[in-house]
Amino acid sequence: MVHGQTAEAKIQGGQPAETHCRVVLYNHLMDTENLKAWANLLKAWANLLAKVIWLFVVLIVLAGVGRWLLWPTTPTSVPIETVKPVPPPPIDWSQVNTEIRDVLSNARAIAKSSATTKLDVWSEPLLHQVDNDFLNWYFS
Repeated sequence: MVHGQTAEAKIQGGQPAETHCRVVLYNHLMDTENLKAWANLLKAWANLLAKVIWLFVVLIVLAGVGRWLLWPTTPTSVPIETVKPVPPPPIDWSQVNTEIRDVLSNARAIAKSSATTKLDVWSEPLLHQVDNDFLNWYFS
């Protein structure tokens, strides 16, 4: 077989029919071998997949058996008593209102006292200045 020539080129080039049959048979054998190789590869993958699936099945069964051996079923469970939370006592809103009124009155008294003291401290020097300086100037 000459490199670069196909079977048809050989026949057209004057090759005998026997050579043509050999080339066709060779090509057929190569295709058959490729198919066999692919079939073997697919069989190997299918075999591997089957083994992995069986491995998972066995692991799941062993996990179930291990759980059964390590934690056997508990005796009949006793119902748990539910404890209802105790609600807080009701709120006496009249007492709340009274306390709020007292706190606000106290805060108002403290604020008024503080403001009066600060205002007195501020106004005393001004009154002294007005009485002494301004009145003397105005009436003179």
